[in-house]
Amino acid sequence: MNLMKRAVTVVFLALLACDSPGVTPPTTEEAGITLQIVSGNANHLAIDQAVVHFQGPSGSRSITLSPGQVHTESNLLPGSYAVSVEGMLVGDVEWFAQTQVTPGSSLKCNSQGVHRLSS
Repeated sequence: MNLMKRAVTVVFLALLACDSPGVTPPTTEEAGITLQIVSGNANHLAIDQAVVHFQGPSGSRSITLSPGQVHTESNLLPGSYAVSVEGMLVGDVEWFAQTQVTPGSSLKCNSQGVHRLSS
């Protein structure tokens, strides 16, 4: 009987140890990519919207932004991302710009290109 109690106790403790989280796995998310759309002054072609495409380890994502809008694309896996921006006016592409960045970058996008503010 004593042997049976020991066996049950060992099995119980083994199962309990497997159920405990122990070590927390490292997170795979990093800071996002922040960008601002600039338009409509003497140095930049006017647009009414911008279509932004993100391509990288987290897959492909596309969003539509208005001029002046600031957006952060978050929950991105670590790695390199291609960011392309189509400046649109009444449904036509007025300008196109692209760059390669990593999460944690801040960008300013206009008709003269995509400019890194930080990385």
